Amino acid sequence: MLDLGFNQIGDAGVKDLRDAFKLNTNLTSLNLEYNQIGDIGTKNLSDALKFNSTLISLELGLNQISDALSKEIGGLIQRNNQAMKTRQQQFIYKMILWARNAKSSNSGSLWSRLPKDIQYLILNSLNFQGTAHIGKSRKQVYQCAKFIFYN
Repeated sequence: MLDLGFNQIGDAGVKDLRDAFKLNTNLTSLNLEYNQIGDIGTKNLSDALKFNSTLISLELGLNQISDALSKEIGGLIQRNNQAMKTRQQQFIYKMILWARNAKSSNSGSLWSRLPKDIQYLILNSLNFQGTAHIGKSRKQVYQCAKFIFYN
């Protein structure tokens, strides 16, 4: 999270940030509230977001942004959120396949040879929210994932 709110950076400041946003692959959340940003600055943000797929939260409240550009920015953030979910699902799928393949090999489990902190990082990167629809608690789903990786 990068919080640049209440700094009055204006359209010129957003233009300066535009190229950094295009290249950034780590920032997921940005607050630009109350910065006197108008449509020119918002258009620069929109242009940058067309190249950036990692920013999934953008706060622009208390600025002077038209409804049309607000909707455009919202659509780009929504696209990024969907792309992030897809990447997470692909990661989970690949990790499950990897764990199953490692289990079936004669050399023992590759998973068990990973450092514990890496195992913990992988297991905790899985999203266990919204498990109620399958009738399982987050803890049950987490334990299931651990079972898949450890057995």
